[in-house]
Amino acid sequence: MSTRSSPESVPPILHRKGGGRSPEENPVSAAPLKHRSFLTVENIADDAQVSPRTVRRWIAKKELKVHRLGAAVRIHQNDWEDFLAKRREG
Repeated sequence: MSTRSSPESVPPILHRKGGGRSPEENPVSAAPLKHRSFLTVENIADDAQVSPRTVRRWIAKKELKVHRLGAAVRIHQNDWEDFLAKRREG
């Protein structure tokens, strides 16, 4: 006696991402990723016309927010703009 089901009773295997649902059925996977602008320490240093060491000091003093991705350090464009706005005079 075989315990296997007949091929008709087994649901088809779906190979598409998102559980096999169409974009209309799975709106989360259909939404495009938002573009995120991340800058390096060197980008910030160039923009501010300071040394990368100065940028690292700002980071160490928690004045500039960063994202650490393994050994990589990235600063979001919005965080850089906030940092500059707080230091604006006048």
